[in-house]
Amino acid sequence: MTRIGKALLLRNRKSRSGADADLSPGLEVIRRSGFELDEILIGDGADQEGINPSLTGKYDFVMIGGGDGTLNRMAEWLVAAGKPVGIIPLGTGNDLARTLEIPFEVEEACGVIAAGHRRKINLGKINGKYFFNAASIGVSTKVARNLDPENKKRWGALAYSRVLLKEIYNRHAFRAEITSGESGESFRVRTIQITVGNGKYYGGGLAFSEEASIYKPELGLYAIVPQDFLELLRMAPLFMLGRHTELERVVFLHGKKFVIHTHRPKDIDVDGELIGKTPAFFDLEPDALEFFVPAPQNQTSPGE
Repeated sequence: MTRIGKALLLRNRKSRSGADADLSPGLEVIRRSGFELDEILIGDGADQEGINPSLTGKYDFVMIGGGDGTLNRMAEWLVAAGKPVGIIPLGTGNDLARTLEIPFEVEEACGVIAAGHRRKINLGKINGKYFFNAASIGVSTKVARNLDPENKKRWGALAYSRVLLKEIYNRHAFRAEITSGESGESFRVRTIQITVGNGKYYGGGLAFSEEASIYKPELGLYAIVPQDFLELLRMAPLFMLGRHTELERVVFLHGKKFVIHTHRPKDIDVDGELIGKTPAFFDLEPDALEFFVPAPQNQTSPGE
């Protein structure tokens, strides 16, 4: 049965494909399913800060046209708005879309939204700020700092790999103390990278672990012990598959809360955005947002 309602599209014109992608075939899919559409172009923090969450009162759901950085910057806004969210992946890594199994093609992604199946996801929190995929300290912060926007547009997800190789080669170890919130147990580690994950994928398609799920009520944490460059290169395929947690030189934990202190303040990268410095206090907010996702294959009609 055709539905009648309204939807709001927030499209980041500065995301990788945000200014160039032709959304019209996909948006027509939404309209044919019974929804009128309003579109607002966003592009930086100033744009987004000017959009009050109360704006969504007249809309049935919100669509975000952008990538992980866009979603990260909009996270608090989306939680305050309290509306179901649809993703049109227009970014470089699109890791949240990958985690939620949303197709990268615009028309197919809009088809997922039009079908109407929704599911609540967890959000991680670091120092009070929400994140979808992962937060990191170490090598990845150098990648976030040195990832050129033009290279992102030109190379897409490969841009991460190009910069990552350079930063792994130039890696620097640091000392950290990690405390598990549930047990209160602490240990010290010398490491080149600590990552806390909420979703399945991060960093342009790396798998956090084989068991990671954005629907599980827990965070994961891994720390890489210093080793030589060739050893790290040999580990790379395992990181792609999420099997690095099996390695002896990788410390792996899971839980709902973590605290990380470092010997000196270190930058923190959250979903590809630099947001501050350590110490870092992590916790989890279960079922924080509802997203349109593909229906299970054995489900013949859309459910909500």
